[in-house]
Amino acid sequence: MTPAFETYSPRARFDVLAGVYGLDSTAIDAIRRGINTVLPRVQELVRGVEQVLKSDSAQALVGSLDDAERARLLSVGASFVMRTIGCNFDDAFCDYAAGLAESQNLPERFVPAVVGIAGSFVITVLAGAVSDPAERERMTGAWSRLSSVLIGLTS
Repeated sequence: MTPAFETYSPRARFDVLAGVYGLDSTAIDAIRRGINTVLPRVQELVRGVEQVLKSDSAQALVGSLDDAERARLLSVGASFVMRTIGCNFDDAFCDYAAGLAESQNLPERFVPAVVGIAGSFVITVLAGAVSDPAERERMTGAWSRLSSVLIGLTS
């Protein structure tokens, strides 16, 4: 019998999820190439997450937030996005990502929501900025696979 997925180390879970979703070194290279396009617009992403945190839907997902808690969540979310953009998916990153919600006393669905919002933003930016259709498809597909892996790791 195979051990339960939840008993694996965060790095082992990342590797399993990467295998399931096809996040390989070629995909990571495509993500790295796309970062130069996305990085200048990261503040737009942060503002977008802030707007989402103020929405009625977010309140239903993570609870009612006062300004201080919203600012804290936004800071944690922005830090997670910046570490992800670093594309260093080593043991330290996997431990950080897998334990983020618990270590920062975050609402259970917050980190997967940030991953989804960020992934959607990145794919939209790349779709509008990368003119080569094959390269655009490689980049957006790779970011989509990374988002799936991170949602699985942080859920």
